[in-house]
Amino acid sequence: MYREQADAEVYSAVAEKAHDPRWELKDYTINVNPHSRMYDGFDPDNEPLPPDDPTSHKLMHYVDGMEGYPCWHLNGDISVVENPEWTHYLARNDRGEILLDLNQSVRLGLLHSREYQRELEDLYLSALDVTFERFRFDVQYFAGNDTFFTADGNRRAGSGGQSSSLLTSDTGFQANKLFASGGQLMVNVANSLVWQFSGTNTSAATTLLDFSFIQPLLRGGVKSQVLERLTLSERTLLGNIRAMERYRRGFYVNITTGRDAGQGPQRRGGVLGAGLA
Repeated sequence: MYREQADAEVYSAVAEKAHDPRWELKDYTINVNPHSRMYDGFDPDNEPLPPDDPTSHKLMHYVDGMEGYPCWHLNGDISVVENPEWTHYLARNDRGEILLDLNQSVRLGLLHSREYQRELEDLYLSALDVTFERFRFDVQYFAGNDTFFTADGNRRAGSGGQSSSLLTSDTGFQANKLFASGGQLMVNVANSLVWQFSGTNTSAATTLLDFSFIQPLLRGGVKSQVLERLTLSERTLLGNIRAMERYRRGFYVNITTGRDAGQGPQRRGGVLGAGLA
């Protein structure tokens, strides 16, 4: 669920920035085409264990005198990483020879290039930074419950010669909201239920509702500081989308002429505003 939610938010963030026809990314995705040699048809949330170096693999099960994670092989093992079916999708003539013209060469390059796939994934990570910074300004909810049962005999010190069987359940709910001005709104609801099963079997319930709002006036209270991380990530994503479009064009030149495609998208701190100059 979280993986699919992250994909949806990332693709939405990329679509917002890629609407300009000069750097439009049509059908952007990091999912690998089933015709590619990099395609993995297994469940992405329960993948089998790929091949590993035998000596290094021993460290997965026993490291520094301690036993490692026991369930590495829970989803099974595979002997190869490359898609064994990818050659079946190659265009061939009647004699079984692979047909390669200019368009077919570029298409195969887009399908099978690990470097091109890495650039797509770097752009995904850049957009993921944006979704995280946006999340900081969403309403965030927290909830928890603590339940305890305490039984004391009548001989316990301080019991007054009476036994006690006490069940306590404390439930809390909290909502936090960060504003562009740096203000923080916190709303808390706490509910406590107490049952006394010894003696007269009494019970009690209390509910507390409180809220607080904190607004910095000097330090940390300026929009330029509060929105700095979000602005930086948004600008970086825009620059990386433009860089991705340049890389795609350079990739075509590289396939057709052999020239280097240049640098593609990078994460925050990299090509901030690379396409803004």
